[in-house]
Amino acid sequence: MKRFLLVVLTAGLIAALAAGGAMGNVIKLKYGHVERIEDPQHMFAERFAERVRELTEGRVVIEI
Repeated sequence: MKRFLLVVLTAGLIAALAAGGAMGNVIKLKYGHVERIEDPQHMFAERFAERVRELTEGRVVIEI
């Protein structure tokens, strides 16, 4: 399940970058889940959002 989720998020990120990367706009994506803040899935989501922001130099922002 985690691998599937990662593949889907990565594909969405690539599509978003391809569609809006040339315009220089900030791309905002939403990551939704139903787990508590202490849950590992939420911790993964926060770390994933942080890494995406770092690697894209702020061009892609993931809201949790």
